[in-house]
Amino acid sequence: MEIEIPEGMTEKEAAKLLSRLVSNPSPTQSKLEPKVFKDFESRNDRLKVYLDHYKGKEVKAIRRFYLDKDSQEFRPGKGVTFTYEDIDEIIEGLQEMKAYLEDIVEEKN
Repeated sequence: MEIEIPEGMTEKEAAKLLSRLVSNPSPTQSKLEPKVFKDFESRNDRLKVYLDHYKGKEVKAIRRFYLDKDSQEFRPGKGVTFTYEDIDEIIEGLQEMKAYLEDIVEEKN
């Protein structure tokens, strides 16, 4: 991707400006709502597969949310973030795990 630098601005100045914009998102950027693709109960918690924004960057995540005893609201717990390029590998790994577990269940029956 090529970015056109405004006339009178050096590459160094443009890079510094872009860096500041990424590390200090605008109020509208930081208030973007997460896009939840899957949200379901898992044990006594919730498990979510979602896309969110953190410090101006897009975050892809699978995360467990626990029920806070004081507020009775779900709070983010342990999870994993990953890149778009990792998604096919994650899906492949989950499919292999599912097939393995299905074989074990069949053997027990």
